[in-house]
Amino acid sequence: MKVGILTLPLHKNYGGILQAYALQNYLQKNGFEVVLIDRQWNVSFLSLIKKNVKKKLLINSHLVSQEIVKNTTYFIDKYFVPKTEILDSEKKLSKIVTKLNLDAIIVGSDQVWRLEYTGDTAMNFFLDFVKKTKTKKISYAASFGEDVWEHEPEITNEVKSLLNKFVAVSVREDSSIELCKNHFKVDVKHHIDPTMLLTKQDYDKLIAIENEPKSKGNVLIYMLDINSDRKKTIDAVVDRIGGSAFSVNVKSTNINDKVEDRTYPTVTSWLRGFQDAEFVVTDSFHGCVFSIIFNKPFIGYGNVGRGLSRFNSLFRMFGLENRLILKYSDLNQDLILEKIDWNTINSKLELFRKDSLEYFKQNIK
Repeated sequence: MKVGILTLPLHKNYGGILQAYALQNYLQKNGFEVVLIDRQWNVSFLSLIKKNVKKKLLINSHLVSQEIVKNTTYFIDKYFVPKTEILDSEKKLSKIVTKLNLDAIIVGSDQVWRLEYTGDTAMNFFLDFVKKTKTKKISYAASFGEDVWEHEPEITNEVKSLLNKFVAVSVREDSSIELCKNHFKVDVKHHIDPTMLLTKQDYDKLIAIENEPKSKGNVLIYMLDINSDRKKTIDAVVDRIGGSAFSVNVKSTNINDKVEDRTYPTVTSWLRGFQDAEFVVTDSFHGCVFSIIFNKPFIGYGNVGRGLSRFNSLFRMFGLENRLILKYSDLNQDLILEKIDWNTINSKLELFRKDSLEYFKQNIK
């Protein structure tokens, strides 16, 4: 069976890159022929030029952008094989499906169904471009990013029509089950994020292949939105655990800073951080996910702006609700040293993996 994977554009988002890698790898290991559909945003090169006083400014900006993502681009180019050419228009996207003669297309995971993120390509992620009836449409752990649907009736009806042409619909958040039933009249399955389909041992092998050096520190800090409140939590954890904090994130996103400080670390050095950590503090959904995969005690900061429903669903799934906080005052200091029952969590994870495999076998035949 030849299967295409459609997900958000892969650039510098570690979670986004690794969820696509994991889904591809998992399907390949289970006998499927897989290709990544490299859908990028619709961008007019001429419109970009018009926004710059001189063409040289655009070229320099592009070169800097390439340098910033060179490490993540290395991973994408090396580990996503095969993948299509860059598809930055509706026309190219429609043509590639016919050219590849795919038996099925899987959309997911990550926030592919969060319309605020996908803009004018939104309906592509509901597979509006798949016209061939023989190509099965399914989703896997697709995320709306939120637990409410607040869009115009016209958009709701379009999404409803498209989803009802799917062979099977799978979502990542438990809140999306009712959302889909109420707004789109479709029954859905609830599944784990694709990164969890692979084991800790799978990621250990990947880190070893790239020969990543050991991290310097024992308390991993992976914060996307740092502020004074979160710094207080970090200080409290480091003080209780002992040792020193370290980060696996880009040093700066300020365009006025040096390019080397704005360059994102390698994907496997990011993974190595979780492998080496004694404790993790993160406001990232996938930061929480990899803490679970690597069996590392952690505190998760619910990131409201980036989609809180993702955190709530994940923590409920594994019975870890007490480790999710929204502010420093929510932190129970005793929780930092409290043991997590990893045997129970790993047993749950194995059952979730089996459920996902059964879903694929039933719907991609």
